[in-house]
Amino acid sequence: MSPTETPTPSTVPAILTRAAETLTTQGWTQQGGYKHTPGMEPADCPLDLPAAIAKAAGIDIHSHAAEDPTGIHARAVMTLHRHVFGTDESAWWSLTALACWQDQEGRTAEQVIAALRAAAEPTEDAQPALPGALRPGQLYSGRDDDLLFCVAGKDGTGFVTNRGTWVPMSEARQVYAPLTLVRDVGAATAPPARELAAVAGDETNGDQQ
Repeated sequence: MSPTETPTPSTVPAILTRAAETLTTQGWTQQGGYKHTPGMEPADCPLDLPAAIAKAAGIDIHSHAAEDPTGIHARAVMTLHRHVFGTDESAWWSLTALACWQDQEGRTAEQVIAALRAAAEPTEDAQPALPGALRPGQLYSGRDDDLLFCVAGKDGTGFVTNRGTWVPMSEARQVYAPLTLVRDVGAATAPPARELAAVAGDETNGDQQ
């Protein structure tokens, strides 16, 4: 990374804040990713909301990944969707709904930027309390029946989901809470994604018996 490069944000609030800053400095547009402006470099042209979030997450706005969010990019999109619409949807559907919202007639850049900044702010509703006795080795059920395995990682205590993604404690508050203890698995380090999926399958089978 060169001395003038800005590191890619590593948390959902930071991504949403960076997206707001991008729209403030580069400008906002509707209907189609970015607006080519004569005399400007493509990377500096006005962006729409989905492209601004993708850019803030370090995703090429012209790539397939920009239209099919995964990882922290997906969590940022879903967090903004929850703020705007008050409901939880998949990352792809959240991005589609946000694109339609920002393209509505009468929508303004000020409204879009304000939504990004507000969604980045922690609120009581956006961050339900996590259980007080979280311990590595425990399996939790989160929002939408996601399964999260608590681990002691190199960056502190966090979770590995049944999708194989790492979720820091702070982001669990935004995306997955409230968490409910399912059982104590007994391992303090993260299992491979396949093993966690098997744990999820065992739990499902146990409920059906």
